[in-house]
Amino acid sequence: MKLMKQALIALGLAALAACAHNSEKSETTDNGVTEGTVVDETETVSATTDGEVSAVLAAANTAEIEMAQLAQQKATDPQVKAFADKMVADHRANKKEGADVAKSSDIDVQKSNLSKQVASDTEAKMKDLKVRAGSDFDQAYISSQITMHEELLARLNDKYIPGAQDTQFRSYLEETRDHVQQHLDTAQALQASLN
Repeated sequence: MKLMKQALIALGLAALAACAHNSEKSETTDNGVTEGTVVDETETVSATTDGEVSAVLAAANTAEIEMAQLAQQKATDPQVKAFADKMVADHRANKKEGADVAKSSDIDVQKSNLSKQVASDTEAKMKDLKVRAGSDFDQAYISSQITMHEELLARLNDKYIPGAQDTQFRSYLEETRDHVQQHLDTAQALQASLN
């Protein structure tokens, strides 16, 4: 009986340890349905080298440019259109600066699972935005901008800047962080004015 109790305790501890490696990620869709997926945290989707981070930022800039170009065409609110114009200009400049820094610092830009995920997520967001119109489009675009800038800001602060190996690249990341924060602040203010 004592052995069985110890075996059950050991089994329970093993199950807890296995659960510690998994977390549940949920997302609420537009119709209010929460969809959950289990993410194995032992298989992190994170960029670790300057080259991988550079590829993630290039993908993020491309995503921002594509979404902003769509907003330039479809947005109805003049402030949303102006924001989209700024996103195109700022993200083109940041993408060029990132490529220039990578070249001058001899950073080998390498696609990673995360840079591919950014591209895939953008495709899904673009598909959703293309079917929207009017104020519904404006609100969905600004909401996506808030989410994207919050996620990038967190990655910059928590992983990319602290993990940067090249000093020039680190400076570029710090400048990028400042721009991302400004974009986030503007998008949040816009969202408040749209509601």
